[in-house]
Formats: sequence, structure tokens, C-alpha cells
Amino acid sequence: MAQPNPEVTYTQTGSANKAFLVTFPFLEATDVKVQLGGVTKTVGTHWTITGTTVTFEDNVLGSGSNTIRIFRDTNLEKAQAVFQTGASIRAQDLNNNTNQFLYAAQEIGTLKSDDDVNFSLGDKGHITVNSSTDWTIDDGVVANSHMAANSVDSDQYVDGSIDLIHMSANSVDSDQYVDGSIDLVHMSANSVDSDQYVDGSIDLVHMSANSVDSDQYVDGSIDSAHIGNDQVDSQHYAAASIDNEHLADDAVDSDELKEGAVDLSHLSATGTTDATTFLRGDNTWVTKPGSIKQIVSAYTETEASHTSSSSYSDTGLTATITPRSANNMILVLVNQNINAGFTRSSGPEDGSDLIEANLRLLRADSERLHSKIIHDGGRGDNTFQQRETMIILDSPNTTSATIYKTQGQKGAAGTDIGSTTMYTQKDSAKSTIYLIEFEPNL
Repeated sequence: MAQPNPEVTYTQTGSANKAFLVTFPFLEATDVKVQLGGVTKTVGTHWTITGTTVTFEDNVLGSGSNTIRIFRDTNLEKAQAVFQTGASIRAQDLNNNTNQFLYAAQEIGTLKSDDDVNFSLGDKGHITVNSSTDWTIDDGVVANSHMAANSVDSDQYVDGSIDLIHMSANSVDSDQYVDGSIDLVHMSANSVDSDQYVDGSIDLVHMSANSVDSDQYVDGSIDSAHIGNDQVDSQHYAAASIDNEHLADDAVDSDELKEGAVDLSHLSATGTTDATTFLRGDNTWVTKPGSIKQIVSAYTETEASHTSSSSYSDTGLTATITPRSANNMILVLVNQNINAGFTRSSGPEDGSDLIEANLRLLRADSERLHSKIIHDGGRGDNTFQQRETMIILDSPNTTSATIYKTQGQKGAAGTDIGSTTMYTQKDSAKSTIYLIEFEPNL
């Protein structure tokens, strides 16, 4: 009958999961031990135990993979229960004493973290003990005397590892040669003489490639008369030897061109070739006119109050763009939330009073666009809220960082026109601005 395993191993995959189940019984929580990567961790400092769950403290587990081992090391320094003369004996105490020695017996042979036990982690000379289930043989300790006859076959050889040093004399004969594998490279000098030739057997069909080299040719003896038709192919051309001088007119068509071989550097077109140009019909590289170069956007939801009727104040809506060319133009698109109103306690209720608000767009400190918003009002509390759209095609004529922003100013209070309040982004309403850089059409 299999004995209960007094340990459990988990594979850690990141630091998110910090709780692990204890799968074996134990008498005291202090009997439970924890190792991380073969190193024993301290309870209370690195981990805690509640019931049958071990939980690691924050920052103990790393983000990578590691082995967590939870095991039992039952304390045998004293019995679980000590009986006094004349005292009653409980079954639970007897069971605890029995389990104390039973658990300790089950733990015999398991790896502990203490130095006073028979088993410990580490190198034992020829074998390294990583855990109770992970024992590895050290490199270089398996000698010929430990290997059985015929125990190494082709599966154990590393590709290319069998060289002349490892081959015994006369170990390769005709059975090991691959048909046609013996060529001039593998034959020693003067190993084949006239005795081996069959009379008249040496012709072009029986001569292997590269069997006659420049030493056998008489200088200047190889001319067109001695070269048969279709005897010179791509293997005989010297690299880069075929140039314009050797190519006949109209000798290269689409069949000879390698796929993808004609790149921009081989085109005869004039002009600059980069990611911003295209090939025009007159074989010239030109920049595409009217193209968008970049888009910058920004928004704000922060409420701004404009209390002055004589000066403007920032709405908080701003964006910065760095033009790529001083000749490019910037299309500015603004969608601004505006809330304005005033209170009038006397006068007619015919809507003759007007509510005024002002909004302007600036490039740096220069006003580029101005809007005046006027709404009909009446007696009492009167407010309006709307989105004001501002559009302008601007020419900053610079390649430096350029700031665009909006400002608001409430209208001057009066009998029939004015305002006592003006807000932008009232109640966190969103205002947006877009800056689009264009290259002008040519």
C-alpha cells in the first residue's frame, strides 16, 4: 500500500498567485516547511500558513518561473501528549502521539533543509540533488567502464562528431561508401594510374566534374572549336564576368529578371527617393502635393471661469505642433464648450435683453480668429450653453514649435446686452482642438 506523500511541489509562474494548498496532514503548523528554488524560506518573514493554505508575502515570488516545495518535518523533540499518573487518557492524545511517530516515519528519506538529517540538497560528488524528485548526473562522470557494450548507437551521436580521431584503422570499406561519393577531393595523389583505366574509357561522359584542371591544359588550347555546344553553363562563368559588353541587345527580358531584383536604386528616374516621394509619369521622383504631414490633437475637461469683460483669459484648451516645413499650412479645428448668462431683476420680459460671450483663437500671442456669441434673454436668471466651432487654415511660416490656444471674455454688462458669468468646459464638458499640417498643392 502506497504511503501518503509528506510533500507537494508546485511550479511558480509569476508573482500574481501567492497561495498554495498543503495536501498532506500535519499535527502542528510549525511542522510545515517551505522551499523556493531549493532554498528554505522563513515562516512569518517570507510566508504564512492559515489552515491548509500557505501564502507567500509580497515581493517574495519573482516574475519568472520557479519550483515551490512544501513539505512536512514533524517535531520529535517531545511527545505530543505526556500522561500523568492517575490522569484520564483521551483517544485524541493517543492518536496524536501515534501520528507523531507515523508522520516522522513517512518522512524518512525525504529531503530536509536541516544539517542534522541524512539527506540535503547540493552536489554529492557525481550526482547533484536539486529536490526530492530532481537528481541529475554531473558532467564528465560517466566513464567507459560504466557503459554496457553496444549501449551507444546513432541516436546518441552528435552530428559531425565522428572524425578521424574517433575512427579505428581500416574501419571504413566499400560497404560504407555512398555511391558516387569518391571524387578527386577524396582521392590521394597518384592513387589511380593507367592500370585502372579501361582502354578508351576516358571520354567526356566518364570524366567527373573538375577532374581535369588547368595543369593538364596546354596554354591557349581551349578555344571555341574545342568547346561543344551547350557545354558552358552558369557553373563556368566567373563571378561578375557577364557585363554590358557581353550581353546582346534585347537579351534580357522579364524571364531573366529575378523577382524583386529591380529596386529603386536601379531605376533611371531623377529626383530624391524617400518615403515622402512618388514616381511621376515623366520618370521623376516628386513629393506628393497636398498631403497630410501630421495631426496633433488635444482636449480639456477642466472648467474655466472668465470673470473679466475687458480682457481675455485662457480656456485651458491648447496644442503645440512643430511644422516639418516652413511652407506648410496648419488647418486648425476648434470645438469649444461655452456657458454664459446674467441676472436682471427689472425691465420687460420680452426677450429684449441679450447675453454676450467672446471667444478667440491665438497662435502664440497673435489672434488668428475671433467669435462673438449673442443670445436673447429676459428678466431673471438667463443662461445659454453651446459648442462654438472655429476653423482656420493658418500659415505659421516656421519649423519651430508653435502653440495654438483659445481664450474667453464675457460681454460687458448693460441694460440690454452683457453677461455676468462666462464659463468654458462647464460641468466638465469636453473641448477639443485639432492641428493638421498640410503640404500645399503645387
